[in-house]
Amino acid sequence: MMRYTARRGMSLLEVVIAIAMLGTLGAVLLSAIMFMEKSARRSDRRLEAIEVAHRIVTQALVNRQELPDDKLPIQHGDNLYYFRLQHNIIVLEAEDEQGPIESESIRQRDAGIAQQIKNKLHQIVVQVLPADPQGNLTSAQPLVTVSRVYDIMKGDEKEVIQRIFDIVEQEQQRGRSRGSNGGR
Repeated sequence: MMRYTARRGMSLLEVVIAIAMLGTLGAVLLSAIMFMEKSARRSDRRLEAIEVAHRIVTQALVNRQELPDDKLPIQHGDNLYYFRLQHNIIVLEAEDEQGPIESESIRQRDAGIAQQIKNKLHQIVVQVLPADPQGNLTSAQPLVTVSRVYDIMKGDEKEVIQRIFDIVEQEQQRGRSRGSNGGR
């Protein structure tokens, strides 16, 4: 005759410990998933900001008159961004047979026409800042900064002449605004 042995079940303490371990494991997995989602959203937003910066740089090189207003937000994807645009001139201070050794960067608006044309290397710097869904600036810290150096004398003849005319026109506008502001 076979004897059946009584099978012992789990005690209440064992059940509570197992549930606590499963709960802890679930919390750890959930927080890891949430972190990965937040990181992915942050990366996507940064990539969108890089795309906005590159579009602004390209527009500044192709046609500065059609740049969007920097006081209004730009929408890209589901997000809004502001941008700061700065034009600099790279002044070569020393050169040898292999090219420039030392240089400094000055703001384009602080340089005269002759200096802008003589120092052919110009730099465009674009900073892209985040905005909330209502279009309010959320941080003074830029998401990205993109910089491009270009030679104003490179390209076909029409492009070079247009860039020089743009420089002259900007200087004339600055002169008129100084005259209307009492020389300030």
